[in-house]
Amino acid sequence: MQSKTAHKRLEYTFEVRIRRKPLSKRPLDQQISAEHHRLLAGTITYQSRSRLSSASSDVSQFSIGHSSSASNYVSPQRRYMPPSDIESEHEEPTSDHESSEKMSKRQKLLTMYKNKFKQFKDAYDEVERENEHVRSILQQQQDQSTKRLSELREQIKLDKQAKEHLEVLHHKELKFREAKINELNDKLTTHQNDMVDLSHKADQEEIKNLKEKNGKLEDLLIRCKATIKNHETKQHELVKSRDDLNQRLKEKESLIDSMMKERHPGTPNEFREHFESDIAVLLRDKERLLEQLESTRYFVKQLESELEKIKQKQVMENDEEQQQIDNDLATAMRNKEDELAKKSDETDHLQMLLDAASRERDLFKQKCEEMEQQKNQDSNMKASADDHNQQINDLTTNVESLKSELDKRQKQIDSLNDTIHDFQVKHEELKAANERLIEEKERQVEEQSRLNEQREVTHQQTIDSVKLAYEKKVDELKTLNSENEEKLDNLNGVLERTKQEHDILNKQKDKEFQTIIEQLTEERSRSTSLEEKVENLEKDYLLRENNFKTTISNQQLDIGRLNEEKEKLDNLNDLQTIIEQLTEERSRSTS
Repeated sequence: MQSKTAHKRLEYTFEVRIRRKPLSKRPLDQQISAEHHRLLAGTITYQSRSRLSSASSDVSQFSIGHSSSASNYVSPQRRYMPPSDIESEHEEPTSDHESSEKMSKRQKLLTMYKNKFKQFKDAYDEVERENEHVRSILQQQQDQSTKRLSELREQIKLDKQAKEHLEVLHHKELKFREAKINELNDKLTTHQNDMVDLSHKADQEEIKNLKEKNGKLEDLLIRCKATIKNHETKQHELVKSRDDLNQRLKEKESLIDSMMKERHPGTPNEFREHFESDIAVLLRDKERLLEQLESTRYFVKQLESELEKIKQKQVMENDEEQQQIDNDLATAMRNKEDELAKKSDETDHLQMLLDAASRERDLFKQKCEEMEQQKNQDSNMKASADDHNQQINDLTTNVESLKSELDKRQKQIDSLNDTIHDFQVKHEELKAANERLIEEKERQVEEQSRLNEQREVTHQQTIDSVKLAYEKKVDELKTLNSENEEKLDNLNGVLERTKQEHDILNKQKDKEFQTIIEQLTEERSRSTSLEEKVENLEKDYLLRENNFKTTISNQQLDIGRLNEEKEKLDNLNDLQTIIEQLTEERSRSTS
């Protein structure tokens, strides 16, 4: 009975060691060898204390039966100390039959334990392989994320440099245009002092033509504003589609998390099947998202092609309008020359009138002499003589005023010749400026819209100057000065508004870049947190032996999260490219 109790105690202690002993960091082979040697030490001590003659033969049989499994292990030092109750077994000898039964039972137990340890070893090897696979995937993802972060930083640096370069060019252009505006204002002030009083009909016709041109330019501005609004609406639609995609991704993440929580852990084969099914679902979702992104890219390309067509149309219309303006200037110059010829005819007619007036004056003088002789004869003749004298005085004053008007007309003719010469020089300067603008268009395609707007401003200023030169009269010089000052104030206000809009756009772009950098840092922190979680899981896995299934489920969750993070990074990269294209379109449309 004591031997049976001792045997039970040995089994109990072995089971307690298996249950309570935590999984050490040694490999399973060493642990299995240690447990086997403990069993061997326990059986040998027990047999040595039984004082039987067959103990040596049983031990030899046991060693022969297990030489194949125990030959690979080195016997450690004896650790198990039997209880003090075994010392009382010296007085009770056992038979050979009982000892052989005990040895057979122990051999069966050993075979059972060996099978169990082999199963545990196989499971442990599989889990280690999966862990190595997961580690390799994590390392690859980390390398890809670091490469992507470095690429994004380089892109941000290049974008900043390009932005600074464009700002410098824009400031230079603004300074150049301001200098041009100042020169034109100086010319306007000089030409306003030399205004000509032209016929009312010709002025009205020119005003109508200029109003029609202004109407056409306003229609062009309205069309451009409409196209800009359409592009802004399309941009808002793209932003909404991006937000919808993000919401769908979040919903899918929540669904995957809920499914992984509700799913119970099963056998390794079931785990593999579930993992493969999840991977297949994720790949399908990824393909669908890629198709959606390709459709959005195709839509963006269509928008870019439409913008290029609209810009080409605007350039053609601007060139046609410039040609029309040049033709109008040439016709206006011809009309002015015809009017000058008419004015010269009028001056000849006035000279004839002056000669006739001088003759009449001589006649009136003769009549006055005759009337003086006839003063005493008739008082009525005196009154008529006085009237004639008054008429003569009026005629003399009229003659003097006509002379002064002739002098003024001569001065005006000289000033008109000077203005015509100035307008010709101005026209040549405008042609040279237009050629320079065309060269700048060929060199800088991106700044084409800005140059077109500034060119329209210069054309508008030239149209206003021509309008002011041919429209106003000498008596309306003060009103013209006030109107010109108001127009200049409006132009300065428009320039200030454009500067403010440019600053606002720069601030918006900076904010967008900062948000993208913050998102990338958040993604990096998430990846680091995931790495920490994986390390914690590995530690927990080494400390826990009986919770293989729970650790496998946790690893499955981690793998799903990593795949989701990978898809998120890919989606973020695609969305970043779309945002950059949209910002470029916005900058073009706003410019």
